[in-house]
Amino acid sequence: MSKKYQHRPHLRSSVREYLQMLKPGRFATVKMIAEGVNRLVPDIVNEDEITSILGWLQDRDLVHVIENPDLDRKEWFLSDLGRQRLSIPESNV
Repeated sequence: MSKKYQHRPHLRSSVREYLQMLKPGRFATVKMIAEGVNRLVPDIVNEDEITSILGWLQDRDLVHVIENPDLDRKEWFLSDLGRQRLSIPESNV
């Protein structure tokens, strides 16, 4: 794990996979993503680790976040670049 990001790198693709499963125009909170990823992988992933992964992905323009003022929460979704890179091995991203 890097000092800036405290997460297991192999879980990044699972976060992207979960976000790809959302219907177009739908967004997910950190809690929703953690619950979804925990259904995809045998590892237990907590919300802090998801937040770290999302930060790493956001720094690379693979995800975007919006503030939902009606619900007072942040909601995440894959960027166009994130969708394009889903088929690229993690080591190349």
